[in-house]
Amino acid sequence: MQVTETLSAGLKREYKVVVNQAELDQELNAKLADMSKRANIRGFRPGKVPVNHLKRIYGKSAMAEVVQNTIDAKSKALLEEKKLKPAYQPEVKLPEDQAEVAAVIDGKGDLAFSVSLEIIPDFEVKDHSGLELIRHVVEVTEDQVEETLKRIAGQSKSFSDKDGPAAIGDRVTINFVGTIEGTAFEGGTAEDVSLELGSGQFIPGFEEQLVGAKAGDELTVRSPSRRITALSNSPASPPNSPPS
Repeated sequence: MQVTETLSAGLKREYKVVVNQAELDQELNAKLADMSKRANIRGFRPGKVPVNHLKRIYGKSAMAEVVQNTIDAKSKALLEEKKLKPAYQPEVKLPEDQAEVAAVIDGKGDLAFSVSLEIIPDFEVKDHSGLELIRHVVEVTEDQVEETLKRIAGQSKSFSDKDGPAAIGDRVTINFVGTIEGTAFEGGTAEDVSLELGSGQFIPGFEEQLVGAKAGDELTVRSPSRRITALSNSPASPPNSPPS
């Protein structure tokens, strides 16, 4: 394995690694020899398949495994040899030239790849026994606890179907199309949106204009900014009211 450092700037490191063809062939032959002991191919006795025959049939796929295993092993050896502590998983890049990669798989070329990473810097832990710490404590009032509990309860409450017009506190399911001067704008269209009237989820004035609507109604809601929103209640979802 030949290693060349191509970048050393701050915490960044990059290396070019070259593994010669002879070493790859040696690994390939060892792999094929192991396969021959277990191979069961028509025309040959089990465990007696010649390595050369296996190479003709499985040579490329076996070499692909050898290349992957070699990259993993050599990358690990590089880190150990250079005594590098990577801050994250090193990035490995193969040559962009497909002909060069094909030559390696065909057993006709050296394997070259790059390894780039950022290292963990060396640092000294100072004596902190003399440091004074301030513990910040936040006072929580009963009103704040009550407000939080009400909000949680409001998010968990259930609704039941209701006949008649929608009122503040009811939940409706709506489809709407937002338009400006008659043209729909991006992000202003949605279907089957659940909205509790009076919850303040939509822009000011929007929810109040739905009060009195019934399932299947179509109406136009005008915002304070003069944006016109064409709205229709989903016919299959009548207003729901919370249980009394």
